[in-house]
Amino acid sequence: MAEEEERLTIRELLRRGGYLIKVPRPRPEPEVGEVEVEVLRPVPEPVRGEELISAEEDEELKKKLDALVMKMVKALREEHGDVMLLGDFVANVIDRFEEEHGSLVSVDDVLISITDLARKGLIAGVLTLDSGDRIIRLSPEEFGVDELRVLHMVSKREPPELTLEELVNETGWPTARAKAALRALERARVARRIPGSFTGGQDKWYFPGLEKKV
Repeated sequence: MAEEEERLTIRELLRRGGYLIKVPRPRPEPEVGEVEVEVLRPVPEPVRGEELISAEEDEELKKKLDALVMKMVKALREEHGDVMLLGDFVANVIDRFEEEHGSLVSVDDVLISITDLARKGLIAGVLTLDSGDRIIRLSPEEFGVDELRVLHMVSKREPPELTLEELVNETGWPTARAKAALRALERARVARRIPGSFTGGQDKWYFPGLEKKV
């Protein structure tokens, strides 16, 4: 009896660690100290007591998720501009989906939805910057080469902002070219210009979508 209770304890501990195991029955003459455990498959730990549903296995759920991602793109674009850190966007979608539908979706399901919508041309998709940050473009348009260069630069700064002079010095661009890139990002609502009259210095361009949450 004590031996059976010990097996249940091992099974429970491994299940809590994310795996469902099968402990074979003892051999007729087991070797001393030998333990045989067969790992069958991972078992995701439930979140907040809810059962995780795979959108890949439920067509209706996939449609709801795609619709919600598009709705969130529009809503979050008003707050963050045309770019947003991918992790923040995914977290917002998962929370909102649970609020509206009473069930959970996985990070992978949200990423698949983003990829599908980008393939259809509804959003531009995901981009990895030189800093390692992954961002989502909340519009169908792609960035130009100069705009991408600016984003790569700003993603390494904290806070994510720079002046025209800093951009010129780092890239070696003529002032007109640097200003055109910043204005293009400003028109796309990726950057917000902060007049020097507010700061007592030069004009700055701030990128709210690249601000890292503490």
